[in-house]
Parts: sequence; structure tokens; C-alpha cells
Amino acid sequence: MTQYSASYDSRLIKNMEYDANGNLEYFGMAKSGTSDDDPGWFIMKMTYHTAEPNAKMATVRFAENGSLSQTWTGYANHNYS
Repeated sequence: MTQYSASYDSRLIKNMEYDANGNLEYFGMAKSGTSDDDPGWFIMKMTYHTAEPNAKMATVRFAENGSLSQTWTGYANHNYS
């Protein structure tokens, strides 16, 4: 997996994690200044119809029902629904 971090807006931090095929698998946003270990992340997990590059997205699920109490470092272990 490839991790990418960006700050497009000085008020938000965005982290992204890609699968082996280059498809976006996890996307997280938090207020600027929030570390990866701090609660305060809104995280989504995407799944795809096939395991190929540029596959069509099948589902988007939210960590812990979209609460802002998640850490980015634990993204793979959160409950997504």
C-alpha cells in the first residue's frame, strides 16, 4: 500500500492510502494540526468491483459511523459501516 498525505487547505489535513493496484482504499480528513495518532479523523474506506487498476468503486464505508474520534494510525483496524 502507498500512503499519501496532503494539505490542500490550511484548515484540513488529508491522508490517503492506496491498494496494490493503485486504487484509493482509505481517505481521511482532520483539522490542521491533528497528528496521525490524535483522535479527530473522519475516515472512509472504499471497496471496488474488481482487483484491477482503475476499477469501479463498489462501496464507501465510514469508520465508526462517521464519528470524528478516530486516529489515522488505526485506519485499518476501525469498524466500517
